[in-house]
Amino acid sequence: MQSEANKADRYQESRDIWKGYNDNQKFEHDLINRKATWSLTTQGLLFAAYGVTLNVEFGDAAVSRNIDTIIAFRRLVAFSGLIVALATLVGVAAVINSKWQSMLRYRDFYTKEPLNKSVSTRLRDDL
Repeated sequence: MQSEANKADRYQESRDIWKGYNDNQKFEHDLINRKATWSLTTQGLLFAAYGVTLNVEFGDAAVSRNIDTIIAFRRLVAFSGLIVALATLVGVAAVINSKWQSMLRYRDFYTKEPLNKSVSTRLRDDL
């Protein structure tokens, strides 16, 4: 009877580990979603700012005399957009790498050793 109780305990412990990994994956998906949403919002604002400079340059002859300032502002907007895009790329790549590492740890956790050890002992050994 002890053997059946031990198997049930190990099964429940294994299910808890699975839930932890699954919750971690959901959180990382949410991080990717947030990074992409903020990047698109920022890029939209930068395109709007760039559009305003086009309207100023072609719409008003008095302001067109300050073309150097407008060109400098356009370069600043373009550079800011590039920085935001690169930061988003690095952030999303880091989260994808984290997901990959998590998947490898999960796979190794269940395939490295048979279930002769308790699940918590194997997890502690992996950390």
